[in-house]
Amino acid sequence: MGRRSWATPQQLEWLETRVDRVQAVRNVKGREKRDFWVTMYNEWFTSFPCAQPTPEDIAAANNKPEKAVAEIQLTWRNRVYQWYSNHQRSPGTSTTKSKYNVVLDLSSNK
Repeated sequence: MGRRSWATPQQLEWLETRVDRVQAVRNVKGREKRDFWVTMYNEWFTSFPCAQPTPEDIAAANNKPEKAVAEIQLTWRNRVYQWYSNHQRSPGTSTTKSKYNVVLDLSSNK
Protein backbone atom coordinates (compact mmCIF):
# COMPACT_ATOMS: atom_id res chain seq x y z
CA MET A 1 0.00 0.00 0.00
CA GLY A 2 1.37 3.41 -0.97
CA ARG A 3 1.71 6.56 1.01
CA ARG A 4 -1.35 8.66 1.73
CA SER A 5 -1.66 11.49 -0.77
CA TRP A 6 -1.03 15.04 0.37
CA ALA A 7 -3.92 16.16 -1.84
CA THR A 8 -7.59 16.02 -0.92
CA PRO A 9 -10.02 14.38 -3.37
CA GLN A 10 -11.04 17.87 -4.60
CA GLN A 11 -7.41 18.84 -5.13
CA LEU A 12 -6.72 15.59 -7.00
CA GLU A 13 -9.67 16.28 -9.28
CA TRP A 14 -8.35 19.80 -9.92
CA LEU A 15 -4.89 18.43 -10.74
CA GLU A 16 -6.21 15.66 -12.99
CA THR A 17 -8.42 17.99 -15.03
CA ARG A 18 -5.35 20.05 -15.98
CA VAL A 19 -2.95 17.26 -16.99
CA ASP A 20 -3.53 17.92 -20.70
CA ARG A 21 -2.66 21.60 -20.26
CA VAL A 22 0.59 20.70 -18.50
CA GLN A 23 1.52 18.15 -21.16
CA ALA A 24 0.87 20.74 -23.87
CA VAL A 25 3.64 22.95 -22.48
CA ARG A 26 6.04 20.15 -21.60
CA ASN A 27 8.52 21.09 -24.34
CA VAL A 28 7.97 24.86 -24.20
CA LYS A 29 10.86 26.94 -22.92
CA GLY A 30 11.41 30.37 -21.46
CA ARG A 31 8.87 33.03 -20.64
CA GLU A 32 5.88 31.15 -22.06
CA LYS A 33 6.48 28.20 -19.72
CA ARG A 34 7.10 30.48 -16.74
CA ASP A 35 3.90 32.40 -17.48
CA PHE A 36 2.00 29.12 -17.74
CA TRP A 37 3.14 28.03 -14.28
CA VAL A 38 2.40 31.43 -12.75
CA THR A 39 -1.15 31.11 -14.10
CA MET A 40 -1.47 27.54 -12.81
CA TYR A 41 -0.29 28.50 -9.33
CA ASN A 42 -2.66 31.49 -9.25
CA GLU A 43 -5.55 29.18 -10.20
CA TRP A 44 -4.48 26.71 -7.51
CA PHE A 45 -4.35 29.34 -4.77
CA THR A 46 -7.68 30.79 -5.91
CA SER A 47 -9.26 27.34 -5.62
CA PHE A 48 -7.34 26.28 -2.51
CA PRO A 49 -6.15 29.24 -0.42
CA CYS A 50 -3.21 28.61 1.90
CA ALA A 51 -3.76 28.29 5.60
CA GLN A 52 -2.53 31.17 7.71
CA PRO A 53 0.94 30.59 9.14
CA THR A 54 1.09 29.28 12.67
CA PRO A 55 3.12 31.05 15.36
CA GLU A 56 5.76 28.33 14.85
CA ASP A 57 5.87 29.08 11.10
CA ILE A 58 6.32 32.78 11.80
CA ALA A 59 9.04 32.12 14.38
CA ALA A 60 10.87 29.89 11.88
CA ALA A 61 10.67 32.74 9.34
CA ASN A 62 12.52 35.18 11.65
CA ASN A 63 9.21 36.58 12.94
CA LYS A 64 8.24 37.81 9.48
CA PRO A 65 4.64 36.78 8.69
CA GLU A 66 5.00 37.60 4.98
CA LYS A 67 8.06 35.35 4.75
CA ALA A 68 6.15 32.55 6.49
CA VAL A 69 3.29 32.89 3.98
CA ALA A 70 5.79 32.84 1.09
CA GLU A 71 7.36 29.64 2.44
CA ILE A 72 3.96 27.95 2.76
CA GLN A 73 3.11 28.96 -0.81
CA LEU A 74 6.47 27.67 -2.05
CA THR A 75 5.78 24.31 -0.40
CA TRP A 76 2.42 24.08 -2.19
CA ARG A 77 3.86 25.20 -5.54
CA ASN A 78 6.52 22.49 -5.25
CA ARG A 79 3.87 19.87 -4.44
CA VAL A 80 1.77 20.84 -7.45
CA TYR A 81 4.78 20.90 -9.79
CA GLN A 82 6.07 17.54 -8.54
CA TRP A 83 2.61 15.99 -8.82
CA TYR A 84 2.58 16.83 -12.52
CA SER A 85 6.16 15.62 -12.92
CA ASN A 86 5.11 12.28 -11.44
CA HIS A 87 1.90 11.98 -13.50
CA GLN A 88 2.95 13.08 -17.00
CA ARG A 89 4.19 9.87 -18.54
CA SER A 90 1.89 7.70 -20.57
CA PRO A 91 1.03 4.40 -18.91
CA GLY A 92 3.58 1.68 -19.63
CA THR A 93 6.44 4.00 -20.54
CA SER A 94 9.62 4.55 -18.66
CA THR A 95 13.10 5.75 -19.38
CA THR A 96 14.55 2.43 -18.34
CA LYS A 97 12.54 0.53 -20.95
CA SER A 98 13.77 2.69 -23.80
CA LYS A 99 17.40 3.06 -22.64
CA TYR A 100 18.07 -0.49 -21.55
CA ASN A 101 16.12 -2.75 -23.84
CA VAL A 102 18.58 -5.63 -23.42
CA VAL A 103 17.88 -9.22 -22.43
CA LEU A 104 20.71 -11.12 -20.82
CA ASP A 105 21.06 -14.83 -21.49
CA LEU A 106 21.64 -16.29 -18.06
CA SER A 107 20.77 -19.86 -18.98
CA SER A 108 24.24 -21.06 -19.97
CA ASN A 109 26.87 -22.06 -17.41
CA LYS A 110 30.25 -20.67 -18.34
